[in-house]
Amino acid sequence: MPQSSCPDYNQWQTSVASEFRRSTKLKANPREISNAEYWLAVIIQLEVSQRRIVMARAMGITWRRLEEMDGRSHTTLRKVELAALHKMLILAKPENKP
Repeated sequence: MPQSSCPDYNQWQTSVASEFRRSTKLKANPREISNAEYWLAVIIQLEVSQRRIVMARAMGITWRRLEEMDGRSHTTLRKVELAALHKMLILAKPENKP
C-alpha cells in the first residue's frame, strides 16, 4: 500500500470515542411508569391495524411511508388513525388515570 503524505488517523474514531463516553441511563420515576402502564393498557384495547397506525405516527413515520407499508391510501389511514384516537379518548377514563 502506498504511503500518503497525510498524517495517520483513527478511521474508527466513533467506536473508540463511544467506549470512553459515559452512558447516561434515564431512570423513570414511579409516576411515569404508572402513566406508561395506563396508556399501554388503553392502546392494547385498539384493533391491531389501528394500533399499528397510531404507534407508527407516534414514532414519526410519514404518511407516504405508511402508504407503502400498509397498501392503503393516506386518507384511509388518516380515517383509521382518527377512529383510533377517538376510541382512545373514550377508553381513557379520567378516574382511572394515575
